[in-house]
Amino acid sequence: MLDDFDTFANPAEIKPNPVSQPQHPAEKSFLLLCLRPRTDRSHLTQIHELLENPLDWEYLYNFAEYHGLAPFFYHQLNKLDLDHLPLDFLKRLKRSYQKNVARSIVLTDELVSLTRELQAIGVESVPYKGPLLGVAAYGDPALRCFIDLDIIVRSTDVSAATGILTARGYRTSRRLDTRQEQMLIAAQHNIQFERKGGQMIVELHWRVSADLFADFQTEEIWERLETISLNDVPLRSIPIEHLLFALCIHGSRHVWDRFSQICDIAALISSRTIDWNLLMSLATKTDTERMLLLGLCLAGSLAEELLPADITERIVGDRQINRLADLVMKRLFSGTTVAKLSLGEVFNYNIRVRKSWPARARYCLFALSPADADLETLGLPRFLNFAYYGLRPLRLMLSASRRQDRSGSTLK
Repeated sequence: MLDDFDTFANPAEIKPNPVSQPQHPAEKSFLLLCLRPRTDRSHLTQIHELLENPLDWEYLYNFAEYHGLAPFFYHQLNKLDLDHLPLDFLKRLKRSYQKNVARSIVLTDELVSLTRELQAIGVESVPYKGPLLGVAAYGDPALRCFIDLDIIVRSTDVSAATGILTARGYRTSRRLDTRQEQMLIAAQHNIQFERKGGQMIVELHWRVSADLFADFQTEEIWERLETISLNDVPLRSIPIEHLLFALCIHGSRHVWDRFSQICDIAALISSRTIDWNLLMSLATKTDTERMLLLGLCLAGSLAEELLPADITERIVGDRQINRLADLVMKRLFSGTTVAKLSLGEVFNYNIRVRKSWPARARYCLFALSPADADLETLGLPRFLNFAYYGLRPLRLMLSASRRQDRSGSTLK
């Protein structure tokens, strides 16, 4: 499982300097127009107007590659049938698209095979994100970049599912004993497995999110599963409203560090009929309304016309959402890559994206909950399990200090 604090950062406290200020306003506008799930005549007019002046095609290619959008960007440019695009730029995008097609085929075959093996031993599983999201949102798994497979099982089936993965040659990315795995199941939401030196990765979930991060009611998805056909194979899928909700939680957990996270939500809204009342009820009863609305606000940069008026009113009425959305977008378009931020910035974002003090208190407890890296770093006897909650912040600060020493600078 990826460690949020070690890997991701938050835009909430960035003080932009001349280096991090957006330097490509025309390219940003071009991307936002071309990546829209629906493009009308007025959008096409704006695209043609932008093409009348030189664009930085190297920036556009590097942005698309970094954010996992090259296949979809290539598809959109072909669909829009634009003239005068640089041939070399299109060839590079096409190569990225073709590589993603090959990777998608391999991972999709692995997903279908693994799902069937789990079914054969009586373990019900639900693929999450990956190729199924490619089908649900874009109509084609090859239009969405993914480097791993995510599968949800019931917590009582984690052991059986682990046995299947182990038999297929997978090993946990972290060296944990049985007791530590049980601690992880109680505190977190997934375990990462890999084989072939990390070329094949499966994340086994028993929750969409750790309860203390966002109390996603995983039990509800088992009661309302849908069926999606993947390469003519019917697979069970999370209900559309729960999937949208999960994507907004996922984006927030990663502090929206890839623009593809926003594209996924916009494409999903565009492709399916949404029960907006159900979606809002999921957020309201889990005290994550601002987290959901921030995701929808960001998706509105690509599909504002698809958001219902009452959703838009809620977004407009919450200044914090708009401030966070502005900072996320500035950070995403400050260059072709996104810099990591400090622990303080991550913490600040997570406090601001929650409206109530109880939700903020739960996040503070989550921040102290041991993750796989903590358990692997130090093996403690059972009677000292409580000590992991105190050791975690120390490990995180040490890790952050080492990163800062390597970079030689901070983002402040």
